[in-house]
Amino acid sequence: MGIRISDIAKMAKVSTGTVDRVIHNR
Repeated sequence: MGIRISDIAKMAKVSTGTVDRVIHNR
């Protein structure tokens, strides 16, 4: 896995917490 949550957060311009919530459907 080359892409981390922080990388997604940077591309989407959101916080890592938000990305984490979306991934886990919370």
